[in-house]
Amino acid sequence: MSFFKVESVVKRFGGLAAVDNVSFEVEKGDIFGLIGPNGSGKTTIFNLISGFIKPDSGSINFKGRRIDGLKTHKICHLGIGRTFQVVKPLKRMTVLDNVMAAAYRRANTKNHARSIAMETVEFCGLGGRADHLSGKLTLGDRKRLEIARALATGPELLLLDETFAGFNPTEVNEAIKLVEKINSSGVTIIIVEHIMKVIMSISGTIHAINFGKTITQGTPADVAAHRGVIEAYLGEPGDAQG
Repeated sequence: MSFFKVESVVKRFGGLAAVDNVSFEVEKGDIFGLIGPNGSGKTTIFNLISGFIKPDSGSINFKGRRIDGLKTHKICHLGIGRTFQVVKPLKRMTVLDNVMAAAYRRANTKNHARSIAMETVEFCGLGGRADHLSGKLTLGDRKRLEIARALATGPELLLLDETFAGFNPTEVNEAIKLVEKINSSGVTIIIVEHIMKVIMSISGTIHAINFGKTITQGTPADVAAHRGVIEAYLGEPGDAQG
């Protein structure tokens, strides 16, 4: 039984195929990178996996169960969590209360939710800001809070959508360590990221797409050297002549 599998998935918006016959498998314990230029279909794939939209055809399976077509909360209950490109914490609530709200996915009491939330906040490096209002956090800490909220639901598979966007080099290095720490704790990760240093350094496998179609899949070194990937990011040879 495969841990996670996307098979021949198609999603159209009007006449545009945002995702066009994409297939891939993710092994349990992997950090799986999903790359492509802006508008290539990466976030649409995340939205399909997490149930925000439904595929027109194809299937998505998690631990042997087909999940495409399920409601988002049911997919979360099965063990899939995600973050979003644009982080939107509950600004008038503290960091701890934000994470507690997510922890109720698997907690039956307030004390249990608080215990899960505090452990998760500490794990994500926000212990010293647990009582701070989330609306006053720096971008880096808001991103950490976004991850903490997703982790508090207890996912086996975590979807990270451009977690590193807007970070300076020091913040990037700190975030890499956090992602590796999450993975080492037993959480499988699918990560969408534009910063190639990140995706190449932490992914075991990378799947590259453009215009909704798969270009290639393989090790970071193989994908980085693939002509189709180079052209998708840099253009055809000669395009940059001035």
